[in-house]
Amino acid sequence: EYVPARVVAAHKTAYALAGEPGLFSGVLAGKLLHEVEESRDLPVAGDWVLARPPAGGPAVIVRRLERRTELARRRPLDRASHRTSVARQVLASNLDFVFVVTSLDQDLSPARLERALALVWSGGATPVVLLSKADLCADPDAEQIALGSVTCGVDVHVLSTVAGLGLEAIRSYFRPGITACLIGSSGVGKTTLINA
Repeated sequence: EYVPARVVAAHKTAYALAGEPGLFSGVLAGKLLHEVEESRDLPVAGDWVLARPPAGGPAVIVRRLERRTELARRRPLDRASHRTSVARQVLASNLDFVFVVTSLDQDLSPARLERALALVWSGGATPVVLLSKADLCADPDAEQIALGSVTCGVDVHVLSTVAGLGLEAIRSYFRPGITACLIGSSGVGKTTLINA
């Protein structure tokens, strides 16, 4: 009666799903929506769900399956404030790798990097640090060494999409069955990296 599907994107109560029928849209069953105690229990990108297959309309999601890992942060109190609540906001789930991207030109902040790594480790995924825009840095190797106390035990890759530096090392993480995401500040080169 139900098919397993992977949430590809979540838009409030509408979902893009991937499963046996291919790519299709989905909505939450009313019963599931009313049984959810916290917003963190709603499906997010990466979740596996059980859905009633689409029959001339969207599939109906009847259950979110248990998460293996999750990438979560403290929920902001409001859009205008940097203050956070104690409630957690799940951003993505069932990730194998989280690529923490920071640029070597102006964005490099050891404290921010350390917070991002703690966020990834606490959710159960494996962090990988990507030091982007190496072509704009005078000495990328020295910067990598300087971050050694923060990145201890984490794979670190220096890369430049402009020069093609480090891209093969990144591609080696992607194998069948692997799910990964990129996080980092605006302007560090996430979209450029994905396009490359």
